[in-house]
Amino acid sequence: MAKKPKVLCVFFEGLDNSVISSQVLAHAKVMKTLGVAEFELVCCPWEQESYAKSLVLQKQAEEITQAPVRILKSYRPGMPFSAWLNRRLIRQYVCERRASFTHIHARTDYSTSVIGSRARSWGTVLIWDCRGDSVAELEFRTDLNPVARFLRRRVLTNRIKAAAKLAERAIFVSHPLRDKMRPLWRDKPCYVIPSSADSDDFFFDEGVRQSKREHLNIEDVQRLYIYSGSMAPYQKFKETVDLFAKIRATDPEAVLLVLTQDQENARVIIDRQEGVILLSARNDEMNEYLNAADAAFMLRDPLPTNIVAFPTKFAEYGLTGLPIIMTNAVVDAYKIAQQVGNIIDVSDDQEPGQIPNVDRQKIMDAYLGLVTKQAYAGSYAMLYS
Repeated sequence: MAKKPKVLCVFFEGLDNSVISSQVLAHAKVMKTLGVAEFELVCCPWEQESYAKSLVLQKQAEEITQAPVRILKSYRPGMPFSAWLNRRLIRQYVCERRASFTHIHARTDYSTSVIGSRARSWGTVLIWDCRGDSVAELEFRTDLNPVARFLRRRVLTNRIKAAAKLAERAIFVSHPLRDKMRPLWRDKPCYVIPSSADSDDFFFDEGVRQSKREHLNIEDVQRLYIYSGSMAPYQKFKETVDLFAKIRATDPEAVLLVLTQDQENARVIIDRQEGVILLSARNDEMNEYLNAADAAFMLRDPLPTNIVAFPTKFAEYGLTGLPIIMTNAVVDAYKIAQQVGNIIDVSDDQEPGQIPNVDRQKIMDAYLGLVTKQAYAGSYAMLYS
């Protein structure tokens, strides 16, 4: 029997980042369960608070992934010689482990550019996990003056070029992102794999729905809308609240459930809007809340960073069978929602009509083949071959 690939996954976010839990840890768990590959994870946060929280979460992460998870305090990108120092950290870990890693799965442009040509000297295949267009994301930075913005753009552009040059294989999170990177990536092997969710964690169940609605004191006749995310400008929370106000004007019993860790800023935006429930939720509670809802908000503007994106929340909404109030900005997600038929299109400032009567079990079944790790097991097997 052929020996399974041994993958070292490197990332510079902390374990306290919810995206790491939903994407990286879940990925390692599912790949092991499916027999695709064995993993080790190296988490390299540079902020002291994130580093401390990651140490606390280390054991839990190892229980989830059934794989070794090492926490290394890294150096902040942008600090002089930080890339060289962080490369030394990874090299020391690889040398100490003396493990025969077949692949290094480097999450983001930064991780890939840091490891760079070292992967070849270790006899491993370097995989660039490209999660978005980091240069385009600068448009949401309001804290940079023109000179700092220009310099930052150059740094990020050079980082992407380095990742594309040094990696041997790549994952692009959307087709528009792959097409945008094609001039740099050329014809090297790559796979388009959207941000996905674990079908063991996200699914529709009528019993779960009724139980959670009772817990929230939501009557059967009431329409429950849900927003899950941060207060980052690109997620358009203020616009979501304004749109809900219009919905509530025609449906006075409608309720908006807001799930966010940024409670303080959310309260300011919600202000005196009636019919809003504000809560925070752990990852393991999200499925219950999504089951309880009748529709989810995912508003985005048609900006370069959104066009190439694929939000994890979209996968979670789809797997719980929810109709999604969305624009056409996130191209791949929009196409899937159109294909499956769970879209409430508000492109061109349209106001949403009534929530369509949908078979949530049927929607969930459709999304199982489109936005789960299991659905892309074959692509991952090729990637780690």
